[in-house]
Amino acid sequence: MRRHPVVFFDRDGTLIHTRPGWYLRRPEEVRLYAGAPQAMRLLRSAGYRLVIVSNQSGLARGFLDEKTLARIHSRMLRELRRQGASLDGIYFCPHHPEDRCRCRKPSPLLARRAVRDLGLTLSGSAVVGDKKADVDLGRALGVASVLVTTGEGRSQMKRWGKRLRPTHVARSLLSAAKFILSRQLLLLLLLSSAASAQLSPSLSSPYELINSTAPLTQPPQRMPWLPEALEYEVKWGIFLMGFSNLRITQVDDFAGQSAYRIVSEARTNGFADAFYKVRDLNESWLRADDLVSLGYLKQLREGKFFRDEWVLYDYPARSYLSRRTDKDASFEVSTGTLPGFVQDVLSSLYYVRSHKLAVGDEVVLDVNTRKTWPLVAKVLRKTRVEVPAGKFDVVIVDVRIREEGIFMQKGKELQVYLTDDERHLPVLMKVEIVFGHISAYLTRVKSE
Repeated sequence: MRRHPVVFFDRDGTLIHTRPGWYLRRPEEVRLYAGAPQAMRLLRSAGYRLVIVSNQSGLARGFLDEKTLARIHSRMLRELRRQGASLDGIYFCPHHPEDRCRCRKPSPLLARRAVRDLGLTLSGSAVVGDKKADVDLGRALGVASVLVTTGEGRSQMKRWGKRLRPTHVARSLLSAAKFILSRQLLLLLLLSSAASAQLSPSLSSPYELINSTAPLTQPPQRMPWLPEALEYEVKWGIFLMGFSNLRITQVDDFAGQSAYRIVSEARTNGFADAFYKVRDLNESWLRADDLVSLGYLKQLREGKFFRDEWVLYDYPARSYLSRRTDKDASFEVSTGTLPGFVQDVLSSLYYVRSHKLAVGDEVVLDVNTRKTWPLVAKVLRKTRVEVPAGKFDVVIVDVRIREEGIFMQKGKELQVYLTDDERHLPVLMKVEIVFGHISAYLTRVKSE
């Protein structure tokens, strides 16, 4: 028999209107939040079972008795049924917080009892509530937790700050339901597009899709210069700010598809660290047979700016899947549509390099960074430049980028100087910023 996942709801402040310092004591005071029945209908249509787990210390405090509580619940269930929604169970702790009972949230006892009683599974399940006890219940169960900012949600965020650490913060139960469904969609799409990867529901990184890795020994026909490892010094005007590198030296079995792994790293030196420390890692997987991106990962640390993000592309479903993680380890999952094959910002450089580039030529491609937009790489002119690695005849390629650049978060426009030969070696890259340019000068070429 199939075991359904479950969403555990808190009652007051999540399903039913409440406010700090007020306690629901009479059935006629029951008032559902707008959108709550719709949220429940959406979750049930996706296969979830819906259970309330709530602390009802009002019983121990003498605010109401069990008969009144039963009438409150009957009124709530009637209103839900009137709007096409229903619950599979209501579990509550009747004890005072000082009783030190075993059933009061964040203890998982009542939730686990519901799983046992109703034949459910915690795999893919979630907890939604407006208090820290609900977030901690999710952690105790090993499932996602969503803090809603209704009820006491906002005051709990102010009180606990970064110690709260929900998986996601939502403005309402309906927004919470949509987040939970996006997590479910993520898993389903990943399983359908990469079944051979033997994914688990706890997938947290593209690295988990890598079945094996081997050194790149057979160069691809369209990129005969590979494998390679390029090292750069990064300057702001005449000031040396740090170092970066680009390399493709290995092939990954990425979810059953052969892919070249591209790695880019950037770091500032001690001088720049004092006022704007950078420690960036970007990785991309370029499918070997047709040079389209299978996904990318970025870990950006630029001054106070922090971003951990990965995106995977599911071409059969024309969809992408993204996960963005914050400093406090909470994360957001999103999905979207694709127009067709795409590149990410890092893989697009290698895709452009694979083309013949004559003055006046343009390479137009779709780039996806959680939304899809056109990138145009136009060959402007030929010239000769000198960089620490030597003197080179180059073509200057103007790359119109409207989103994050390859090296620096605040890049507005990028010009790449590629050698005027089949390698199209990027010997110089200039990124326009608010005050001048950040430039990366090639210092060393290593053929791995």
